[in-house]
Amino acid sequence: MTPKKIAAFAIGPIGGALLSLITLPVITWFFTQEDVGRIAMFQVAISFSVLLFSLGLDQSYVREFHEEKISPLF
Repeated sequence: MTPKKIAAFAIGPIGGALLSLITLPVITWFFTQEDVGRIAMFQVAISFSVLLFSLGLDQSYVREFHEEKISPLF
């Protein structure tokens, strides 16, 4: 893998981290500590709900895709 490809894949996570770093002071300026805590707990609950309700189907699809033999249609 070339450094250019690695940089291309790293743009998303690095951009998200920079956006979080910029928006955190703005959010704490407008909301109280209690509200920021409630928002954080809500995000944690949503993340766990997505994990629970998806039941890992996104990962199983990728795993099973390469293991299944696909018969030709014609």
